[in-house]
Amino acid sequence: MTSIDAGTGSYVSVDGLEVSLGDGVLSLTLNRPDSLNSLTATMLNGVADALDKAAADPQVKVVRLAGAGRGFSSGAGISADDQSKKAGGLTVLDAANRAVRSIVACPRPVVSVVQGPAAGVGASLAMETVRAWMTTDWLTDEKYRRRVGKVVDIDNRHTTPGE
Repeated sequence: MTSIDAGTGSYVSVDGLEVSLGDGVLSLTLNRPDSLNSLTATMLNGVADALDKAAADPQVKVVRLAGAGRGFSSGAGISADDQSKKAGGLTVLDAANRAVRSIVACPRPVVSVVQGPAAGVGASLAMETVRAWMTTDWLTDEKYRRRVGKVVDIDNRHTTPGE
């Protein structure tokens, strides 16, 4: 599954990711609110596919990454079903790395709108954008680790400016 229609080349939504383009804004909305938008390989590949297309699309002026419901993303999906699904042969972790690389490489500004929890891979996606707008109830990984004892799913420090 991809977020690009092979026949028309237009943006399409995939399971768990809503994709739309309007007024120069490519909106990518993580849409699994029942699991606080836990990420699957399909969703992450969809993010990467959309960003790769946006890089060469003159209609796209900015990319907006957000989560549906009360949270941005709780990180990688950890259910057996989430982990067993591969997209394009990629595991969730491989797809997450591909999505982060696509955010960093995109010549269009990618901004994130973070409300509620942003943890693990979800926090990594948000932190790699050029600007993150966060509500007062968002959770950093440090707060999340103290609450549930979980660590960051992928290491995004390699792209932090000045390091």
